Amino acid sequence: SGTFTEGEAQRANSERLEIQSILTSSLGGTVDVGQWTFGASVTYGETEQDTPYDNYHEFELDSEVPMTYDTSKKFFNVDAGDVVYDPANFEFNETDQGHQNIKEDLLVFQADITRHFDLGDNSGSIKFGAKSVSREQKSDQDMIVYDGFDGDYLMSGVALSGDVTFDGDAGGYHFGRGVDYRAAQDFFEANQALFEADDGDTLIESFGVDYRVKEEVTAGYVMGTLNVGRATWIGGVRYERTANDYQAFDVTLDDGDPISDPPPERRGSSDFDHWLPGLQVNFNLRDDVILRAAWTNTIGRPSYEQTVPFRIFEFEDAEGEVEAGNPSLKPLESMNLDASLEWYLQPSGILSAGVFYKDIDNPIFNQLTVLEGEVFEGRFWDELEISQPQNAKSGEITGIELNYQQQFSMLPAPFDGFGAQIGYTWTDSEADTFGRDAKVPFFLQSDDIVSASLFWAKAGFEARLGYAYRSDYLDTVGEAEDGSEDLYVDAHGQLDFKASYMFGKGTTVYLQMQNITGEPLRFYSGDRSRMAENEFYSWNATAGVTVKF
Repeated sequence: SGTFTEGEAQRANSERLEIQSILTSSLGGTVDVGQWTFGASVTYGETEQDTPYDNYHEFELDSEVPMTYDTSKKFFNVDAGDVVYDPANFEFNETDQGHQNIKEDLLVFQADITRHFDLGDNSGSIKFGAKSVSREQKSDQDMIVYDGFDGDYLMSGVALSGDVTFDGDAGGYHFGRGVDYRAAQDFFEANQALFEADDGDTLIESFGVDYRVKEEVTAGYVMGTLNVGRATWIGGVRYERTANDYQAFDVTLDDGDPISDPPPERRGSSDFDHWLPGLQVNFNLRDDVILRAAWTNTIGRPSYEQTVPFRIFEFEDAEGEVEAGNPSLKPLESMNLDASLEWYLQPSGILSAGVFYKDIDNPIFNQLTVLEGEVFEGRFWDELEISQPQNAKSGEITGIELNYQQQFSMLPAPFDGFGAQIGYTWTDSEADTFGRDAKVPFFLQSDDIVSASLFWAKAGFEARLGYAYRSDYLDTVGEAEDGSEDLYVDAHGQLDFKASYMFGKGTTVYLQMQNITGEPLRFYSGDRSRMAENEFYSWNATAGVTVKF
């Protein structure tokens, strides 16, 4: 706890409409000719996320005021006195008006050939094939940021008539009168000529998230399967080549003013290939007990948001900030060892335990670097903060998985529809990264993951109430050797519900509810005593109908 001598306050409200559409069409088939099976398919897909409007209105307190704070409770408290509850004390600060469209086209060709054979009492097959994936994704956002108004524009003219509270009975927040989005939007549309645009922020919001990606993946494989007694052996190798071409923009602002409008394009490309061998064995110790073991090699490609070569460079005099993508990122490469023992319970259930080990090269971390008194791109900087995803050296993950699931079909009706599931995963991870002497936890990897659910399924009706928990994990690696600047996402647990009913064979109605208890999303720097961000979300629900023809 403590006191800010010069606290600031903002009030804001926003509204956006998002329309998602997915089109997928596939044509394929298989033909059996004696011991041979031939298969081929072609798939075409289109996905689009259209946001016709995404508008935001913000007001700020007209002066700085002392504020006390206490972060020891779930709803950490900031108290600035009565001044923050009077809408007349808040002046117009910013409104964003714009829209965005993200579209992707996908074309996939695949062909497979299988040869079946018998070796005495044993059987098996050899299978080989090829696949090509062509994908293009484009993101285009147009946003105008207005941060000035020719005249007086106070929040009191567009404030809600009643107070806004958040979970007040549980010691939450009392906000007072919030911004009435509809009133603020109507005021903007009626007085648009009086609003003044910020050229720099408009450029960032309009070009900083625009990009185009073309990706070509070509793959081939050969795989053999052999059934010997109680064991099934599966081995093979996959070759995969990926070629990417990227386009984005370089937005540079000097003291808030654009260096170039429109900004110049930045291009990048990457080309990599991998051989991925693997061997698996499934051994039936008994009819109801199976031992599984596997050695596999896999890759994890970075996301488009990480690899597109965008850059946002803001500076004033000899201090600045850089946020950039990295088209030179390599895919994460992982060698995996897995083993599990599964006991299938009567009449319908499973109890399993597993162990795994992953040896990882090129793990991807978000890196935050601060240059002090150094030269960057031919210019001396007193302080320059650079945020960019990078490949670290290596990492390791070791873990144990436990799972139990049972349908209680031995009970009398209607209780025979009930079932339960519980699972737990423990991991220990570490990574060498960015010249640090000490290792850090693996990126985005929680040490503990728990899931538990109670479900009921019978006569076309299914319902499931589930709880999922994960411990904290590392999000961004800071520069400090002691880890005090590392950003973590705090532990999170939430309760979800899902129910559906199938009419006949083709129509299903469903309801999904997530985060029923409204759990927060928290970030902290170094340790939990230094809270970085605290976001609260209510529950959300989705209802719909699916029809199969």
